[in-house]
This record gives sequence, structure tokens and C-alpha cells, in this order.
Amino acid sequence: MPASEAGRIFMNSIKNKESFADKLDMIRKGEAFAESPMTFGKLPPQAVHLEEAILGAIIIEKYALSEVTNILSPDMFYRGEHKTIYKAILDIESRSTPLDQLTLAECLRKDGTLEEVGGAYYIAEITSRIGSSANIQYHARMVCEKWMLREFIKLSAENTRVAYENADPFDLINDQVTKLGKVLNLIGINETVHISECAMELSEHTDMVMSAKGDTGIPSGFTKLDLLTGGWQNTDLIILAGRPGDGKTALALALLKNAGCEALIYSLEMSRLQLMQRLSAMLSGVGLYKIRHGKMDQADLGNYNNALGVIEKSPIWINDKGGNYIDNICQDIKRHVRQKGIKIVLIDYLQLINYHNAKNSTKNDEIGEITKRLKALAKELNIPIILLSQLSREIERAMVYKPKLSYLRDSGHIEQDADIVMFVHRPNKNDQEQDEFSSEGEIHLLKHRNGDLGKIDIEFDADIVLFKNNTVERISREPDF
Repeated sequence: MPASEAGRIFMNSIKNKESFADKLDMIRKGEAFAESPMTFGKLPPQAVHLEEAILGAIIIEKYALSEVTNILSPDMFYRGEHKTIYKAILDIESRSTPLDQLTLAECLRKDGTLEEVGGAYYIAEITSRIGSSANIQYHARMVCEKWMLREFIKLSAENTRVAYENADPFDLINDQVTKLGKVLNLIGINETVHISECAMELSEHTDMVMSAKGDTGIPSGFTKLDLLTGGWQNTDLIILAGRPGDGKTALALALLKNAGCEALIYSLEMSRLQLMQRLSAMLSGVGLYKIRHGKMDQADLGNYNNALGVIEKSPIWINDKGGNYIDNICQDIKRHVRQKGIKIVLIDYLQLINYHNAKNSTKNDEIGEITKRLKALAKELNIPIILLSQLSREIERAMVYKPKLSYLRDSGHIEQDADIVMFVHRPNKNDQEQDEFSSEGEIHLLKHRNGDLGKIDIEFDADIVLFKNNTVERISREPDF
């Protein structure tokens, strides 16, 4: 290379302030991604020929637009000209004006964008390239997929840049989850089906219910409760509430023990050691006091070790991280459902879940957002979620305690989002004339979106913190609350 040419290249590099080292530094920081994938000599995922085919089909066939509006938005087109044309088409449609080459060109001319898209000639050209709209939905989905890939590249670039700036990793995760949610919301998958398909689903479901004798969900282990609910149904959000010391956690653990399937526990109050002590007492029959204080004799130790062997083989996962945020909980549940095949989730308890505060939001608003997210998650993952809840201080002013929905703490949205609301109650626990360790217990089913309400008598063994079926179990379908 001549010296003069080398000198010219060197001077240009100084003027542009872009040395090879600068480029490497940009790549390390992720700035090259943020600028454009073209930095690496790669063209972003795109399907320009399909975009042209879609626009051409819409222009020549009257009903073609309705086939893609639930799939495509203007921003999904790669070429700016195509975005502008599609926006104009939607504008024409919104005004109930007939769509053809002339009306489209006139609309673009009024907006001052006709020449930007290539003029009337380009509109005629893309129209002439297509014969029919036969495969337009397939083409639209491919264009949508290319847009999704571009969005993922953009998000990855942003992740890299922000991560190098030492951002808070949890804020980064929450931000990316929100942005990915927006991408998924824009996909616009059409879920509208003919009623004949619904009738077929109903027929299949009825056959299943008949063969299962009504027990279609995960069993609770309480006979009369399962008669009312059919077991815990997929997509249901189940609220379990009660006064302090009435046994919310004990009943919840009994429900998971009786379920006998893959379960995930979020314990925001108790440590995993405390949960394990309770589970070992329930399964071994050894008193919780003996386990906690090391008062077991040889027989107790044998039963205790046998229970530990059973627990070790149980398909149960526990997360006892306090101060957990709802975004983190939801993502962790999704991961465990995918990787471990989780069938039911227990969260203890609602008021300890953290939420990223919005300006001027109240605790009631935050609780509402949390229950809304958990209900949507149960539906998305097709699993039941049992959510424990505290009661408000209103119960302390009641002369006679009788479970009712208004006692739920921050209850504005809890009742609305829950499919089932039930209270656990030990009627004689605080009665000075009764034994503090009374075995009487009750489950009050106060809301049941898809079935009956009722009060169910159960037994409680306080020594091993175990709720179980009442030997003379009764049920009332018309409770007086």
C-alpha cells in the first residue's frame, strides 16, 4: 500500500474518532448492539418480500385486511415505507372508505408521505406482484415472527448496555419482564372459536367428570370439602384466611401433604427449617414440642427418621426468601412449572409479598395488583394457586366472631380475583372455659365461583399441628353467614 494511501486512512480514522480499539470497547459495552445489528455486518431478521405480498393482497382483495389485523400492527413491518402504507390502510378502513390503489395514494398524498413510500408507482408495483390473498395469514405470522426476533435482539442489546453500567439486577429483570410482556401482548393470537368447539370441550369434560365421580381436581384430603369443590381446580386462585393461631399454615401444609403431587411453597414468614419441623411432626406423629426441643425417646426417633425418609422423597420445593417481589415470584413459579412439573403452588402469605410501588398507590391497590397477577398466572399455567391471607383488625371489635369476607385484610380486590375464599376457624381456641388444645376445627367456604358454599367440621391435633377429617364430619350447605 502506498504511503500516501496509508496516511489518508490514518487521518480518516482520526477524523471519525473510531479506531479498532474503540470498536472493541463498544462491543464490550454492548453499544454496538444498541446501535444496530449491522455493526456486525448482519442484516436484522426481516421478510420484505412477504411484507410486499401482504400489502398487495390487502389492496386487491376487499376482505384480506380482516385476516391480518389481529396478527400485525404497523410497527411489525421492517421497512418504514411499509409501516406508513399499512397505517394509511388502517386509517382508510377506520373511515369506512373503499380501499384501492387510488384511495390509498390519495390518503398518503394528504398526509404528505406519498413520495416517501415510492409514489403511486410503488403501490401499483406491489399490487401487481400478488395474485390472491390465499396465504396471507401464514405470511403475516412470518412477518410477526421476524419482528419478534428483532425485538429480542433490541432487548438483548439494551440488557448488555445496562448491565455494563452496573444497574440493579432485580430492576433489570423486572424491566425486561415488562418489555417482554408487551411484545407478547402485541402478538394478537386469535382465540375466537365456534361454539361447536366449545360444545365438544364440554362433552369431553362431562365424560371426565362422570368417570371421576366429580373429583376432577387435586384432592384436598378433606372428604366433604372435596364434595363441594371437586378438588382444587386448575386455573383457580384459592384464598385461605384465618385469625392468628387458628392454623392457616398448618391447614395449608395438610392440603399439600394430601395432594400428593409436585408442589411449590413460598414461605415469606416461616423459615424452611420451621416448615420441615411441622411436616415431620405431621407425618411422624411425634409432638412438635419434642422435635423442636430434642425431647424424643427411641420410639419417637424411629418414627421421626421414617418421616424424614418420606419427606426426602416428596416432590416439594420450598422458597423461604423473605421480602420477595411479585415479579420474582411469578417468574420463579413459571420456571419451576416448566422444569419440575409443578402441579400446585402455596404462598404464605399475601400481605408479605412486595410490590414495586407506583406513585400515589395505596396498599389496597398493591394487594389488588398482586392478586390480579396471581390469578392471571394460575390461568396461564393451568394450575391452582393457594394464597394465604391475614384478616383485618375489624375482627377484634366483633362481639362474636363469625367468619365473613369483609374480615379479609386489604380486601378490596381479593374477593374479586379469587375463585375460592375459605376461612379456617377453631371456635374454642380462645374460649377460657374450653381446653386451649380443643380438637374442634372448621372450614368456612365463603366464596366459590363455580359451586356451593358451606361449613365443614374437621379435627385439629395441636400436638402434631395436623388438621384431619372429622370422624363425625358434618357439612352445612346453607351457612348462616
